[in-house]
Amino acid sequence: MLASLISFIKKYNERATIIGLGLGLVFFVGCGLYLQKRNSNEKEKPPPVEPIKIELLVEDKETSGDAKGSAAKTSTFFLEPSPAALLEQLADMENLQEDVAQAKLKHLRVLWSVYFFSVESIEEGLGLLLDISEDGFGAEVRGTVNSDDYPQLQELLPGDKLWVAGEIVGVDPSGTGTVYLNIEVLDFSEEGPPAATVEPVVTAKKE
Repeated sequence: MLASLISFIKKYNERATIIGLGLGLVFFVGCGLYLQKRNSNEKEKPPPVEPIKIELLVEDKETSGDAKGSAAKTSTFFLEPSPAALLEQLADMENLQEDVAQAKLKHLRVLWSVYFFSVESIEEGLGLLLDISEDGFGAEVRGTVNSDDYPQLQELLPGDKLWVAGEIVGVDPSGTGTVYLNIEVLDFSEEGPPAATVEPVVTAKKE
C-alpha cells in the first residue's frame, strides 16, 4: 500500500507542482488586485478646480448720442462652465420643471473659445452659428451681433477659431445642445480678448 502511494506521488509529482504553482499565482494576483482597488478607493479625491472669472472692457450699450461706441464698462465673465458642462448640469436637473432649470442657468455671463460655422443676415443684425467642436459636431452656440461691429465675420471660414463673451439667455438640450447668448464681445485672436482682471472665484470653505 505504502509502495503504491509513493509510486503515485512520484508519477504525478510534476503535474501536482504545476497545479500548485498555478493556484498560488492566481491567489497572489487576486490579492494584489484587491489591495490596489482598496487603496484607490481610500485615496482622497482631488479638490475641484475652481472656475476662473475674467473682467473685460465691453461697450456700454446704454450710452447714447455721440459718445456711443467710445464709452466702455468693465463686466465679469466666467470661463466655466463650458457649454458641454452647462448642458450636463441641465440634464442633472431633469426632475425640475423646464422653466425652473432654465432660470438657474440664465443670466450667467461666460467667455468661451468656439469655432465659426455660419453667419446670416436677419432683422436684428447678423445671426451667428458657432460650435464648441472644430468638426461641428459639438454643442452649438448661437447669438446675434451688429453687422457694423464685426466686418471680420464675412472673411471667416467654417472651423475658424474665435472667442465669444456674452450672457446666457436660453438653453436647448435637444440633440447635441444649443446655448443662446446675448453676445457682448467677439475676439478673433488666438489667445482671446485682453483681460482687465483675471482671478479665481472665491468659494466659502466648509468647516
